Amino acid sequence: MTFDIFLSSAFVLQFSLVAVSASRYDCRKTGTCSCAFENGSTIDLSPLQASNRSQVPRFRNVKDNGENTFDFNPCFDFTNEKCKNTTVCLIPSGVNVGINIGQSEGNQFGLTDGGINDPTPHVIITYMGVPTDNITQNSKVILQCNSDVEGHLEAYGENLPNEYEFVLVSKHCCPVGGGTPLSPGSISIIVVFVFVLVYLIVGALYMKAGKGASGRDVIPNYSFWASLPGLCKDGVKFTFCCGNIKPEYQKIT
Repeated sequence: MTFDIFLSSAFVLQFSLVAVSASRYDCRKTGTCSCAFENGSTIDLSPLQASNRSQVPRFRNVKDNGENTFDFNPCFDFTNEKCKNTTVCLIPSGVNVGINIGQSEGNQFGLTDGGINDPTPHVIITYMGVPTDNITQNSKVILQCNSDVEGHLEAYGENLPNEYEFVLVSKHCCPVGGGTPLSPGSISIIVVFVFVLVYLIVGALYMKAGKGASGRDVIPNYSFWASLPGLCKDGVKFTFCCGNIKPEYQKIT
């Protein structure tokens, strides 16, 4: 295998390791409203459950930015005068009968790239609704950790067709127990450091044993690294001078 192939393989390995490490942040479902991370920490929303779980939803009459109103119970389905056997109930404006847009049975845990106006990854629970007129409406509840809040639900309406989005802000959305995993950024730095070390060691061995190089020439791609500071300098000058750099000529004697 040539040295160039080795470098290509190393880059592929680096990004593969980063991608695999990201999967460690998935929260595996352990109950209708609980999940566990690979490091042993857990999220459990059961303290938010209403005492009379079959009739009274924990969050009631939550309005979105339109005219819709929602009732929500994190862990179990409820039945009242508006909805029957539902976890998320949609009550359209001017209507007394609700629509089932999510049940606890079969709900799924996942990880989102970010919440509403928040780029931080969050655990997200998807509740599947009951088909009405051959249309199934679902709900996505993003869990946002806040140690100072017992429980607060924000409704953002129909973010996608037939999909309603909510943000549940609570101290019970915070992972509890387990170890503290390395962040993706920390893992990336470690992988890059290891790659550079392997690059230098294997490259030096290849240059010395394969090409008979000696001295500074055993450094892989030495000419490129030697010219890099000058190239960076020229790039900075070109950027800040807006390309108006006077050419330098050598004096003819």
